Amino acid sequence: MMFAVSSLYFIWYEPVVKLVDSVSPITPRHIFLLPNQEQARIDTPISMAAAHDIAKRASGGAGVDMMRFFPRKNAYELRLFDPRDIDPHGRRMMVIDAFKGEVLSDRHITEGGAGNQFIAWQYPLHSGKGFGWPGRMLIFFSGLVLIVVIVTGVKIWLRKRILHRKIAP
Repeated sequence: MMFAVSSLYFIWYEPVVKLVDSVSPITPRHIFLLPNQEQARIDTPISMAAAHDIAKRASGGAGVDMMRFFPRKNAYELRLFDPRDIDPHGRRMMVIDAFKGEVLSDRHITEGGAGNQFIAWQYPLHSGKGFGWPGRMLIFFSGLVLIVVIVTGVKIWLRKRILHRKIAP
């Protein structure tokens, strides 16, 4: 059931998020709440290296997992490592203005209601990374079991089909 739900989340992201949001409101990422600028700018006074340093200082020295520049938003979004992370990826999202160097938002993806928690757990559960090596091994063996079930099912179906052809003239 867990794989089915998380698979639906990955395949139909927007409808699943809307459904979850209707049950328990989800706090959207701040970068998507910023208005688009009329013209994309890449000549920002704050470089990626400077944004990285601002994030390190503002977070108390947290490591940066990933960062991305949004030219239509004139902002950087950084993912930082945090003790609240469910898996080995940084899930603390920080948004920095690319012109002023101000931290516009700093929150962990699990902050908020049950909807945020549910969405945050989809990747760690689907990949097994939420429970370290034991979780990954469980996912691996679940995949092997699925293959055995499929192969067994196809074999049974072929046997029945051959037997049915022999019996029915």
